[in-house]
Amino acid sequence: MEWDILSPPFFYFFCLVKNMANKVKIISDAFVLLGKQAINVLDYTNPIHVAASSIYDTVLPDLLCKAPWRYTVINKTLNRINDTPNNNEEWQYEFELPDDPKILLLYKTYPEMDYQIYQNRLYCNELEVKVDYVYQSAETEFPPYFVSLMVYSMTFHLAMAVTQTVTLVQFWQQRYEQQKTIAEGINGNQIPSQIIGNDIVYKAHFS
Repeated sequence: MEWDILSPPFFYFFCLVKNMANKVKIISDAFVLLGKQAINVLDYTNPIHVAASSIYDTVLPDLLCKAPWRYTVINKTLNRINDTPNNNEEWQYEFELPDDPKILLLYKTYPEMDYQIYQNRLYCNELEVKVDYVYQSAETEFPPYFVSLMVYSMTFHLAMAVTQTVTLVQFWQQRYEQQKTIAEGINGNQIPSQIIGNDIVYKAHFS
């Protein structure tokens, strides 16, 4: 009998893991989907476990930065630390970027403006600035759709190392892309519809 991983029983299972989600559990679920035994701890003498841990630590922040996932977006007023930035004639004001929780990606500024970022400083010509930014939340804060996305992502990334089977890599890549579309759709329903002008993309200058 062939099972569809996106069918209700499987998808419902992943929706239940929200309250127990953590790094080891997500990696364990990926191992199970690849036909391996579940794990309770990472064994750092096992090369596959070491690879899984390293891949997880790379994949998670990368995935968080691919979209403004609403559950990871926080709004803060920036702390102005200098009215006349040193060695910077282009900008009037210098602000400190948040580190509690630490910023992963600057999503939006209030007001909309031109600005530039150097390390953990934002430079602009506005006297007061609020920002929406993405931070790396704890796994226990992941909504069900993001837990599923991380499980599928880890399964896809581990498939070759664990199974040495190209067709399984392709299969889990497809499942990952399907879940990513689902997750982005759910996430998009939490963002009011708005028209974005082409010029907005060019208003942020990163160094």
